[in-house]
Amino acid sequence: DYQLKYVLQESGSADKFGLYAIHTGILTTDQMTAPMNITTNAPNYQLYVQTASDSSAQINDATCGVGQTTQANMIADNGVFHLVDTVFQPPAAICPDKLFAAEQRTNARISSYGYECRSKNETRHLYISENQKPVGLAQDDKQQLVFWANDQDYPRRSPTSWISKVGYNESGYAVVNGSLIDPQGVFADETNQILYFASHSGYEIAKMNYDGTGLTTVYGQPGNLNFQPSDVVVDVELDRVFTSVEGTDTMSGSLWTFFTNGSNATQLLPNENATAGLIQNYGLCLDTYKKHVYWVQGGHGGSIHCLEYGTEQCPKETIIDGLNYPYMCDIDNAFAPYGGPTRIAWSEANRPGSVYYAWANGTDEELVNVTVSTDLDAPMGLAFGCSPF
Repeated sequence: DYQLKYVLQESGSADKFGLYAIHTGILTTDQMTAPMNITTNAPNYQLYVQTASDSSAQINDATCGVGQTTQANMIADNGVFHLVDTVFQPPAAICPDKLFAAEQRTNARISSYGYECRSKNETRHLYISENQKPVGLAQDDKQQLVFWANDQDYPRRSPTSWISKVGYNESGYAVVNGSLIDPQGVFADETNQILYFASHSGYEIAKMNYDGTGLTTVYGQPGNLNFQPSDVVVDVELDRVFTSVEGTDTMSGSLWTFFTNGSNATQLLPNENATAGLIQNYGLCLDTYKKHVYWVQGGHGGSIHCLEYGTEQCPKETIIDGLNYPYMCDIDNAFAPYGGPTRIAWSEANRPGSVYYAWANGTDEELVNVTVSTDLDAPMGLAFGCSPF
């Protein structure tokens, strides 16, 4: 089972499960009351007693686990043991466990939502302000930071837009750089602490340090209306940048790649045999494990497509279609190294809006499920992230 392999082989994951199953102290079922919170040796995470009697109890975890004791109150030299019929899973034991979204509502906000059962019922609004227009979003789990582009672009092509950041715990809001031209998609290089961003009406991909210094152009085509980047992703290990580029109309988009120093710029799509460009191509996301790049074609009846840049072919070119105004995407490939599936998630920038996911293997399209639907308003950028343990 790929989930078991993940727990056993992923650094620190098994320890997290183990700590979460231990309570310091003696606690028998006749001492339990319902409802009751049980502290555990996993810092800040508890178990929850739902029912209890002298000889049994139902105990829920902080994700979606519901455990019924099958043998209770077993006395040992080092404490009391209860055998339950489930494995208690703490938040942050499987990464990613949260999903960040940039929402373009009246009071625009940057939000963090629990990702399925890995961290249920967690909703935090990290920053809210009517004086912003968030578009692309990126995160850094090491620094526990979220970055997002504010696309004001008024007057047109003037340096009046900015990129902001805030901590996962809602603290430390700051403007990274306040003199940018029309930033859209954002990518955070955790290894080198560099932000890449797509300057749409600036006709370039640029980068800067996390503190806003060192702003420089990676690659651009100044003044070329057929080179207006909408999103950017980077395979840091391979030193390759990918960008989704819009043109003068909704059917003249393209997909490009180049190195992080701007060299070897190559148009991947459309190829020389194509009769038209990409259609309303907005978001871009990268599966660095299988070396696949995905791009979003927006609008009513939108779709998500795949192109390989390594040796493993995409299962098919069009992963899923018939979507309702998809905008940006991200990849969850945590289980892929252990034989599990890869998921692709995308935002649908409606009011109210949604974030959906599907398997990225080109099959089981009926398994598209709502990840987040409550209270979302025009979600644009999104990114998976991991809670600190």
